[in-house]
Amino acid sequence: MPRTVLRDWLGSRGLTVAQFAAVVGRPVKTVEDWAYGRGEPSGQNRAFVYLITGLEAFGPRTPKEREHIDILRHDLERKVELKVRELGGLIEALKGILDFFEAGPEWWRERLREGIHLQEAALVSNFLRAMLSEERLENWRMTAQVSKGLAGGRTGHA
Repeated sequence: MPRTVLRDWLGSRGLTVAQFAAVVGRPVKTVEDWAYGRGEPSGQNRAFVYLITGLEAFGPRTPKEREHIDILRHDLERKVELKVRELGGLIEALKGILDFFEAGPEWWRERLREGIHLQEAALVSNFLRAMLSEERLENWRMTAQVSKGLAGGRTGHA
């Protein structure tokens, strides 16, 4: 396996090792070792990395690994469905909160503007729009990376 194929994959998508570690549910240090060629995932971890990335370097080598992939694919599909429902619920709740502020007096909205991180709110809004297509998502990732770099990785009140 090329020693940096995972690092290259992460870089091409604007993802950090920490973000990927959160997705695979492994410690950052472990995923860092995989990404920088200091170690290689085995068994179920290997199958999980393959399912998420599609990188042949992590593809199944044995019938047992193929079984892991089939089981994990099913588990991931369930997890994705749960996350879709969870996000739908959050969006509905957010709509209710925004309706509240829209119906109230101007000072409520001013207090809202003072109390939230406008840059983060814009990032979330743009991300939701970007999810409409893979091309938009890739453009959003590039823009978000540049924005984080310009802000020094921090967001603040506008």
